[in-house]
Amino acid sequence: MSPTQGGYTADEDLRARIEAFSPDEPGIAFPFTARLAQENGWTREHARRVTREYLRFVYLAMTAGHPVTPSRAVDEAWHLHLTCTRSYWEEMCGRVLGRPLHHDPTRGGAEEEAKFADWYARTRVGLGDDGSIFVAGAGRTAVDTARSARWMAWRNLGTRNRADDRGDRGMVRGTT
Repeated sequence: MSPTQGGYTADEDLRARIEAFSPDEPGIAFPFTARLAQENGWTREHARRVTREYLRFVYLAMTAGHPVTPSRAVDEAWHLHLTCTRSYWEEMCGRVLGRPLHHDPTRGGAEEEAKFADWYARTRVGLGDDGSIFVAGAGRTAVDTARSARWMAWRNLGTRNRADDRGDRGMVRGTT
C-alpha cells in the first residue's frame, strides 16, 4: 500500500480483487444490474456504469482512512446489493474485502446533515469534477446532476428534504 491524494491509501491487490468481482450472478435471467435498472428507471447501460462506480466507491471506503458517503446513484446500488446477502456479505465482504463494510442510515437532524455533508465533501477529494470515482462521467445522468445540485442547494440553505432526494444515505464503517 502507498499514500495517494487526499489521504487515501492505494492497495493494488484490493483494487484487483474488487475489479474482478461482480454482483451480477452469471447465468441468471434477472441479474443485479437489470434489477438496479428496473428499480430506478434507468437503462441497463446506466445501471452497469453505476455498478462500476459503486465498486469504485467500495474501494474508496476501504482505503480512505475516514468515513465516506456515496452519491445518490451509488447509494441505490449499495442498498440493492445489501439485499443480496450472499453476494454482499459472503462474496464481497468475506472474500473480496476480507472484512465487513457496514452501511448505517442517518439518525436525522441538523447535526447528522452536517456530518454527512462533511463526509460527502471528503469523499469527493481527489475525484472528478462531476463526482465520479476514478473515471469521469461514470454513473452520472442529467437526473443525478439535477438531484446533486438540488441537494447542494438544500444543504446550503439548511432546508434539504431527505425523503425527496437522498433517502437514508448513511455512514460507512469498517474503513479503519
